Amino acid sequence: MESPHCRRSKGKSVTGEIFIKLRPSEENLVIEVWDDGQGLNIEKIRRKMNPSSAALTSKDLAHAIFQSGFLTKNQVNHVSGRGIGMDAVRNSLESHGASIHIKLRPEDYGCDQFTVFSFVIAIPRGYFVIQQD
Repeated sequence: MESPHCRRSKGKSVTGEIFIKLRPSEENLVIEVWDDGQGLNIEKIRRKMNPSSAALTSKDLAHAIFQSGFLTKNQVNHVSGRGIGMDAVRNSLESHGASIHIKLRPEDYGCDQFTVFSFVIAIPRGYFVIQQD
């Protein structure tokens, strides 16, 4: 989440919100998760990538967060900066036949140079049951 000052400047509450949307299909349960935070700093990701990243799209750069050991933090703390995270999430999902990708949300605006996004997770039908009333 962005700082309280940035949230207020965008007309947001200082308390963040998380949103979840479920869409069942014949093959998958699609779960889309996003928050009202600042988003991804695509240019910072570009700078952390190798020099060939100049040709990569914003979507390609956003997916770099799934690379093992990738991090944008300069300092390690108890929550982030260790380079362990989204690659573990992706690997766990893929080991069960599920997938995860990033959907950029250009219609929503992050603070400064940030791009708002959502995670889209597809879980195979064998892992869920839809109960109809």
